[in-house]
Amino acid sequence: MRSPKGAYAVLFRLSRLLVLVALVAFVAAGCGTGAGTPKEGAGEGKTNSAEATPEAAAEPIRAVATIYPLYDLVKQIGGDGVLVEQLVPPGAAPHDFEPTPGDIRKIADADVYFYVGAGFERWLDKVRANVDPAKTKLVDVSVGLDLLPGHAHEDGDELDHGHGDEADAAQGSGPAPGDAHGMAAPGQASETTQAAGHDQSDETPAAAPSYDPHIWLSIANLKQIGRTIAAALADLRPEDKATFEANYDALARTLDRIDQAFRDGLKAAKTRQFVVSHQAFGYLARDYGLEQISISGLMNEDPTPKELQAIIDEIKAKDIRYIGFESLTENKIARQVQKETQARAVELSTLENVTKEQLARGVHLQDLIKQNFDTLLVMLGAREGR
Repeated sequence: MRSPKGAYAVLFRLSRLLVLVALVAFVAAGCGTGAGTPKEGAGEGKTNSAEATPEAAAEPIRAVATIYPLYDLVKQIGGDGVLVEQLVPPGAAPHDFEPTPGDIRKIADADVYFYVGAGFERWLDKVRANVDPAKTKLVDVSVGLDLLPGHAHEDGDELDHGHGDEADAAQGSGPAPGDAHGMAAPGQASETTQAAGHDQSDETPAAAPSYDPHIWLSIANLKQIGRTIAAALADLRPEDKATFEANYDALARTLDRIDQAFRDGLKAAKTRQFVVSHQAFGYLARDYGLEQISISGLMNEDPTPKELQAIIDEIKAKDIRYIGFESLTENKIARQVQKETQARAVELSTLENVTKEQLARGVHLQDLIKQNFDTLLVMLGAREGR
């Protein structure tokens, strides 16, 4: 028979063995859990909420977009997976914008920069010179679009017709220097038209194509731009491709409904022409078989009395009923036109920017498109004005 002392020794050794077995089992269980987790980067942002931890959440894609239409498209398509900034400040005139060194750094620090292209960003060479393409993806959203030629501003009393087709190209109308409506292709000089009988010097650069950069005013273009954005985001975050595509599809369906409603409204139109202060609606006109007409001098912020009288006389002579002015432009001509002629000045936004208040309210691009279409139906006589 064992002594009490020997029994205690056996029990002590047995308890140590049990503790060791329990410890090994615990470590094995921990390793088994780790082996069953997804590989790094797989399924980021799609973890069940019960299992999600701050460390497991994917960082949003950091994006910069030149102007509001691109900003809003990226925001809607990217959803929570993208943190996007608008480069041109709310309320500012994009055509007059020049990026600061801080703006360039903002682009350089982003994962992707979406820009209009078609020569809109005249300062794009500054971006390319200071941004590492291996770090920041540069996306020209105009690629693949059927671009219209640019328009020059003429100094005269005649109405300037924009038919929304490429007939202007045959007329040889190149952009005036500094004209925001006749943009040279990126990295190329603006097109110029030579007078007859003058030879071009060997030192003069060859004429480059110029384009109308207002590509976002066409729903057809917007849908193609949206596809470009969704594809670029999916390249950066393949695991969220289905989400980006679903967000795009929802937006495209909304745009299709707005487009069809406008086409239905146009059936009652009494004219296919509309008069604007800013000849930016060529793509819209092309989509719907309309003709935009601009009156020389309406963009002048401080016309002389003689210039203003010439504009008023022309409006009266042409029996113009409505003139679309930019939403963001405080224009004394608009007030004077309404006071002295039968024409009514209405807001027809170029959609290139919004106010700080609109941005804070979360106004979406499709809301502004619908407002524009409602205004155009009045201007075209398809609907009674208020």
